[in-house]
Amino acid sequence: MMYCPDNKPIVSVIVPNYNHAAYLERRINSILTQTFQNFELILLDDCSSDDSREILLKYKDHLKVTHVVLNEQNSGNTFRQWSKGLELASADIIWLAESDDWAEPTFLEELVPPLLDNLNINISFCQTLCVDSNGKILYKTDSDTLYEVKTGKEFVANSMFYGNRIMNASMAVFRKSSMENIDWAFSSMRFCGDWYLWVQLALAGEVFESGKYLSYFFKHGQDVTSKAVTQGLFFTEGYKIMLYIKQNVKTNTYRDQKNIDYLINYYLTQKPLFIDDETNKKVLNSLELVQSDIKSLIKRRENKIRIKQIMSKIFYLR
Repeated sequence: MMYCPDNKPIVSVIVPNYNHAAYLERRINSILTQTFQNFELILLDDCSSDDSREILLKYKDHLKVTHVVLNEQNSGNTFRQWSKGLELASADIIWLAESDDWAEPTFLEELVPPLLDNLNINISFCQTLCVDSNGKILYKTDSDTLYEVKTGKEFVANSMFYGNRIMNASMAVFRKSSMENIDWAFSSMRFCGDWYLWVQLALAGEVFESGKYLSYFFKHGQDVTSKAVTQGLFFTEGYKIMLYIKQNVKTNTYRDQKNIDYLINYYLTQKPLFIDDETNKKVLNSLELVQSDIKSLIKRRENKIRIKQIMSKIFYLR
């Protein structure tokens, strides 16, 4: 295993926070109690209106904390905070630990060594459980293997076209030095910036995936994801990433068809959550740029579903 030749930390852990005072201590404590201890901790606050600043300042003298940055004005964008954290980071391996999530103590112990052992690996991620405030598991990622290394092109082609396989930043660590040639347009996105970042990082190297559940993605109704779903941002921003993948990854006809099928299925599950019809129109217009006949494909799928529902009712009445 390779180790850092100087006294610099091996990992920079960045916690970008906005109005998550209720969850901050749980998050920070889950970092400080990691079994892998060679890290620095960077705490950022984006002008919160709750008690976040007071909580963060409690940790300013902790030996692991190298920066506590409290914005006087809200940046208006999560990914701008990420950029600020990356500028402050002294290590090459980065963990963007979202302020309302938390992790198992062995998170870094599991995900950092692959990056140290194999310099071609740019991203190392685990599985995550999405839970609500009652501790109920809403959904979870899954893997067919306990661990696996994939080429970036294979990973993107099979897992990143129709959605973000690394659905939550907290479930991954990545190599900062591999960001030298990426398109920083991700930082201006409101919702899909992480998806675009992962795709670019993956295509520049390899990806390590652990099958272990080591991260917890907290859904409390006030998170960015909940708001973005109603606005259809996955599609109105995400189409740019899908186009980028189509331009940079060669796939076969079967894979292309499977990706579009997944995309249509996801659209149909999200459509009832859109805030209004105008949002739906924007979403469909965006998807047309990815697949020109998407509207007719969706209509065909909706008709099949409708026929299936009618037949089920007829069968039930008999």
